[in-house]
Amino acid sequence: MKKTSIGGQAVMEGVMMKNLDRYAVAVRKPDHEIEVMTDEYKSLGSRYAVLGLPIIRGVVNFGESLYIGLKTLSYSSSFYEEEDYEPGKVEQFFTKIFGDKLESVLMGITMVISVILALGIFMVLPFFLTNLMKGFLPSYSIRTLIEGIIRVALFLIYIWLISKMEDIKRVFMYHGAEHKTIFCYEHGEELTVENVRKYKRFHPRCGTSFIFLTLAISILVYTLLPINSELFIEAFGVSKLIGDMLRVCCKIISLPIVVGISYELIRIAGKYDNVLTKIISAPGLAIQRLTTKEPADEMIEVAIASMKPVLPENAEDAKTMCEQWGIESYSPMEFCLSFDVTANRKNLLSITTYDYRDSNGAHPNEVCESKTYDMKAEKTLALTDVFGTDQKDIDDMVYQTFVQYLKDESIEVDAETDKTVKEQAPNVNWYLTDDSVGMYFNPYDIAPYAAGRPSVALAYADAKDEIKVDLSEANLDKLEFELDGNPTTGYTWEIAKADADKIDVKSEYAADTTDKDIAGAGGKYKFTVTGTGEGNAEIECRYLRTFEGEKSALKTVILKLYVSKDKKITVLDKIESDNTKGTEAVSEKTTVKELSDDIAVLSDGQKYVLGEALVYDKDSKKITCTDLKAGDMVYTASCGDALVIIRNNGVSGEEAKNYLKIKSAEEDRIELDNGEVFLTGEASIYEAADSTDYKKLGIGDEVIVAKGSGDTLVVIKY
Repeated sequence: MKKTSIGGQAVMEGVMMKNLDRYAVAVRKPDHEIEVMTDEYKSLGSRYAVLGLPIIRGVVNFGESLYIGLKTLSYSSSFYEEEDYEPGKVEQFFTKIFGDKLESVLMGITMVISVILALGIFMVLPFFLTNLMKGFLPSYSIRTLIEGIIRVALFLIYIWLISKMEDIKRVFMYHGAEHKTIFCYEHGEELTVENVRKYKRFHPRCGTSFIFLTLAISILVYTLLPINSELFIEAFGVSKLIGDMLRVCCKIISLPIVVGISYELIRIAGKYDNVLTKIISAPGLAIQRLTTKEPADEMIEVAIASMKPVLPENAEDAKTMCEQWGIESYSPMEFCLSFDVTANRKNLLSITTYDYRDSNGAHPNEVCESKTYDMKAEKTLALTDVFGTDQKDIDDMVYQTFVQYLKDESIEVDAETDKTVKEQAPNVNWYLTDDSVGMYFNPYDIAPYAAGRPSVALAYADAKDEIKVDLSEANLDKLEFELDGNPTTGYTWEIAKADADKIDVKSEYAADTTDKDIAGAGGKYKFTVTGTGEGNAEIECRYLRTFEGEKSALKTVILKLYVSKDKKITVLDKIESDNTKGTEAVSEKTTVKELSDDIAVLSDGQKYVLGEALVYDKDSKKITCTDLKAGDMVYTASCGDALVIIRNNGVSGEEAKNYLKIKSAEEDRIELDNGEVFLTGEASIYEAADSTDYKKLGIGDEVIVAKGSGDTLVVIKY
């Protein structure tokens, strides 16, 4: 059933319907013609955000409903005023004073008098009745409970008495017509007398239900509000009568809270259909047997006439109303947009969106669209990326798959259908799940609406040789990985970071025993990760000397993970850095964020000891290569126009293979053994012992950093 914001009220020989800022009143005039008046009222809640907050909006809505109700009631009654009626002297006096504003003034006075009478009958009277029991009922809670019961009883007696009045009986019949018409509309049926007639006259969003719920909630609130007359008598030394009056005032002051709570509950009851909402609605629905009566056909016609002017005129109206009221749908155009994440594994994210629309046609329509992203490569994938083949092969595969699907579903594949499938094959929607590649067409794409959404799923297990995207390290019960290390050097793998609320990490070291004759051969550090809580998590491991701290880290491994609800682990990304080898400077620019005498903090969060940093300003052109000689072991870090060459003498064995040799060094050029030639005007030579000029750094300087061997760090001012 559709949920809408439409509500209404019975008036004299008519019905008022309101929808957001628009309302309409239809009245059956004495000549039996239907007169319809439409108007707008912009709620204070839409004009002032604070008045639209929960609880507060209930009080605002109640006051506005009372105002509009009295206004429309006055309008309807105007058709039944005596033609020869002459205003009295009092009315003439007020007309002279207020002029055209007289109606508004009288309405305000009526509202005030109505509120005062209601408070007197349903608040003050029950209090003084229970106050008489104080002598033999000393318990405040019991008296408050009895007071609430009296209040409810007075309300029921009042409803029962007025229901016996002939004029009120007709109002209650129009009340029933209002409810039936709203129900018919919510069920998506055409608004005709025959269709409206078959629906119930009891509605959970009825004002009667709201009033009763307010009375019921007041019992709970006033019981929990420990304010009695004795508190005021003891605190202020007032008389018992004054104490009683102050207690009543406190209850009246707290009444807006009761109204606000009741309003939120009635909204919930109208929006959802479950055991709790049925319990909330049950008493109010029962009382509606008194306040609503079965209407005549002519009354239903009036209710339909009052509803039609407040219906949305187009889809945009419907969408706007949905957004404003937070309702799921709005007829005659029901609009709903949602999405589903079908896969979040490794670097792949698959999302399907659902665009659902119902315009009260032959059937609703839902159009789906799926996209799969490679977050590391920062691109949207195509099926050609998944299967590693060209588009023609993909189109043929889709064509054959869905022709077979239609045949399996006993859908005739004639020449026209075959042609349609072949033409639509390049437009197939697809997505990834944890275990398959899904493909589908929307209704009408290749088959009639009755065929639904033709869909197939190709399991990874059945197509592992064809699927080319990286689906490894996903949905693991536990993640295990190994890192090479040699604790005899003083370096060990330490866990620098692990999100303890999402994952549990354990590690152990096993020495290499393949050749027992070699001492200090090193071994493997084995890490085991298990999921403990849903969400994204990160592990950072550093290969360092613990006694020297993080500055000594030679290697870093960072794993970015996702833990599902069932504690399965997916590796989203793996980042490795190795400071034992020459590296290219990062291509992104970063800036100096903080600077002290010995520490520089960059905008990416990295910290550097300035005594180990070297600054090269490419604009200064203070270059020399006299320290270099042929045969020196070096590595290079390329930074824009600058070439940084870091001497690394003393390297031997296998490690030396990672470095380049200077083939020749002249006054204006350097040639490396890989054939690269650099002009010395674009090169600077630094060693760890020559760490100077770091004070040239300033906060806000744009820099590029390149980590060198050992303790050497090069910071290039950009």
